[in-house]
Amino acid sequence: MPFTRNADSYFSVAKDSTGDHLLQLRLWPWWRGGSFENSSLSAHFDEIDGLAADASARKLFVINGANQQGELVRYDLSTRSFTMLLPGAFATYVDFTKSGEFAAYVKSQNNSLWVSRANGSNPKQLCPPNMSVELPRWSPDGKWIAFMGKQPSQPFRVYVIPAAGGVPREVTKGDDNQGATNWSPDRRSLVYGNVLCQQEGSCAIHRVELASGKATIVPSSQGLSTARWSPDGRHIAALNFQRRELSVLDLSSRRWRKLAEGINGNDVIWSSDSRFVYTKSSMNGPTKILRVAVGGGSVLTVLNLDSFSKSAGQLDTWFSLTPDNALLLNRWLNTSEIYALNYR
Repeated sequence: MPFTRNADSYFSVAKDSTGDHLLQLRLWPWWRGGSFENSSLSAHFDEIDGLAADASARKLFVINGANQQGELVRYDLSTRSFTMLLPGAFATYVDFTKSGEFAAYVKSQNNSLWVSRANGSNPKQLCPPNMSVELPRWSPDGKWIAFMGKQPSQPFRVYVIPAAGGVPREVTKGDDNQGATNWSPDRRSLVYGNVLCQQEGSCAIHRVELASGKATIVPSSQGLSTARWSPDGRHIAALNFQRRELSVLDLSSRRWRKLAEGINGNDVIWSSDSRFVYTKSSMNGPTKILRVAVGGGSVLTVLNLDSFSKSAGQLDTWFSLTPDNALLLNRWLNTSEIYALNYR
């Protein structure tokens, strides 16, 4: 526990459920009994890592422990440079409208759903505070947002909510854990895979008609999850976690085709032109973001996350793409703060 003293005082730290509290113990002179007076110098800090007293200035210097702060990073693959987006929003699971004008995101502090302009202005919370949200997705016309939502003591379910605000609506009835969802280009349907389904052997890709709420299993999709509809509407990409494979369904021929092996991430993102699928792997050492051509060909590593983290800070496991196909990443930075407190 941090501790320091000067000529007439001792300084220490008391811990409780609200944080760390600074205590000053002043030694009374002998004619007053030689006892100590105990007083508190501050309400609390998160975690005090060090103390130092300057008796001449009557100041106490406090190091408030390392706090992890997240920021959203846009990484340009052509220039290999990054810029920060949505400063101060603590945003993760970010999705932009097709025009790039608006963003939907989840606040990492409490898993709440928010929308704002792309520059972070005019933020607005959409969902009630008791709902935990992941992976929101804009509808193609920018009027609705679909997302994974979890009520207390309930499974993850797929919901939709108007982007302008309103009450979230569960798109189907049931008690299975539903994963991240994506829209069909005509906004009439959603597609999703199950989560927490491997042990039960119930993984499959589901298609939901929004008007009726009718859900059907996509043919030959048993064992697959993490479904993503291509922007042009021609394909659905999905992962097989047990086989570590990325596959794609041609909706015209209704046939699945394996695109890549050795995939063990849980992110699948289409490029805006529907030519490529981006995913992630750490099967052969470093964690890499991969670009896979739907038409066939070699798998390209577009970013080595382990090398990137050494210079840019710790990166989260989630990633996505901007409308112009730059990478979106969460970077976590540890920061410490030094405070100067006056004392008697």
